[in-house]
Amino acid sequence: MDRYNEYKDSGIQWIGEIPSHWNAVPIKRIAIFSPKKKRFLADDEWVGYAPMERIRCCNMTPTKIQVKKLSTGLTYFEEGDIVMAKVTPCFENGNTAIVPKMVNKFGYGSSELFVYRCKDIVNKYYLLFNLINQSFTCWRN
Repeated sequence: MDRYNEYKDSGIQWIGEIPSHWNAVPIKRIAIFSPKKKRFLADDEWVGYAPMERIRCCNMTPTKIQVKKLSTGLTYFEEGDIVMAKVTPCFENGNTAIVPKMVNKFGYGSSELFVYRCKDIVNKYYLLFNLINQSFTCWRN
């Protein structure tokens, strides 16, 4: 692997040194964790729907459902959010994905999901990569 010319202390013991032009920031600076629901529809309207079995290895294949058919306690998310399973075995299997286009631009999924809303597109893909990376997930095996 190529090395950078200059390095600096990241300020985080377990990370150590990073290239001098990088910044180490907590996730909360690049994404909103568990963002608030901001869209509501009438009972007869349609929304995206993605139960856990539709979230696999960086891929979500949502369907649609009428609002009146939704059960309570589901997790709200919007197009472009990152969803990540928070319970075993789905967490261990890396069930994490960026929410694709959905009917009415938002939807619902399993209550067992974490939701991250990134502040820009670069951070979205960077965060997704790190959430599915073995170095992030190795502690669970």
